[in-house]
Amino acid sequence: MTILFFYTLDFNIRRGGVEIVSNVLGREFAKKDVTVYYLSWYRSIIHAYLPNQKKCDCRENRLFLEHFIREKSIDIILNQAVLDIESSKLILNLNVPSVKIISVFHNSLLARANNFVISNRVFRKYSKIRICRYLYSRNFFLSLVLFLYKLKYTSHYKRVNDRSDAIVFLSPSFFQEFYFFYKYADSSKLRAISNPLAFDYPINVIGEKKKQLLYVGRINVFSKRVDLLLEIWKEVVGLYPDWSLKIVGDGEEKATVMKLAENMKLKNVYFEGYQNPIKYYEEAAIFCMTSAYEGFGMVLIEAMAYKTVPIAFNSFLSVTDIIVHNSNGILVKPFDKNEYVNEICKLIEDSGYREKLSREAQRSVKRFASDEIINDWFSLFANVIGND
Repeated sequence: MTILFFYTLDFNIRRGGVEIVSNVLGREFAKKDVTVYYLSWYRSIIHAYLPNQKKCDCRENRLFLEHFIREKSIDIILNQAVLDIESSKLILNLNVPSVKIISVFHNSLLARANNFVISNRVFRKYSKIRICRYLYSRNFFLSLVLFLYKLKYTSHYKRVNDRSDAIVFLSPSFFQEFYFFYKYADSSKLRAISNPLAFDYPINVIGEKKKQLLYVGRINVFSKRVDLLLEIWKEVVGLYPDWSLKIVGDGEEKATVMKLAENMKLKNVYFEGYQNPIKYYEEAAIFCMTSAYEGFGMVLIEAMAYKTVPIAFNSFLSVTDIIVHNSNGILVKPFDKNEYVNEICKLIEDSGYREKLSREAQRSVKRFASDEIINDWFSLFANVIGND
């Protein structure tokens, strides 16, 4: 069997979750004698890319892709770019009957709309005005945003439904979002397969944790809301000056966020840049996520595998597939900074409670070990190929 991963950007693991997951899956597929190729729309120095960089679905790129499929004997295309309309057109309009198309959604379809104000800097700015705050708090504003999203994406998701042999989501909770856009979706095509751990499940004994909070991921204030984390940290460090916050990662707004920390005169916050996060997971006692939305939140299961207690806003559907509140981590009412601070303080002050959650966190993420996830993928491959 030969599989082609397709994505808009190249598969550079330093960029983010889709790239990391694609590389992990490709590596695991190859262990089972599957031939794996990677193809991106945009130029890459590490794998094949499409010749026309300006328009994805064009004759030049179609001819290139069709030749690539024949030359490499591709059986299945994993479309990792299904959320991008322009990128997906090329794959969904492909006319090669021998190739099966699996469309993979790596994020929520509606979380960005549902959290539109909290994730949009311009709207957050105007939310300080009384009339805007009033409008934002009313259901008709959310209804308007959802209407515009539906107007923009319905025809695309109908095409995804009609032209895909299978459609994969990171959680079954995302099925309802797909039905929101296209109520006639073919339920027999829908599958839920979680992301796997990006590394082998740790079998070593985790040493004593340090007085550290940890953030790992892309640094921005749009979806990840690292600015909220800094505001929360300002309250926490004032109460517990012997604790520290380490921020691991890079991103388009790293300099902006670092400047914000400087202006806030924050103490004990360290920007570590892009690093292998394992040593940080091993040391940190508490893992903090403040995202407005996520597709899955791989960093949560990575941290939990190393007995680092996660705390996150209950702001995206799949987070409850990972964290059970007060059992293996903490879920906070979306964007309630006071509650978030209080929950961190409780974890800091009660080491027994923290240790209980950390043990359950590590135990609970064994279901995300790569072997289990890979079995789900091969079951899907067998089903898709068997439909000839």
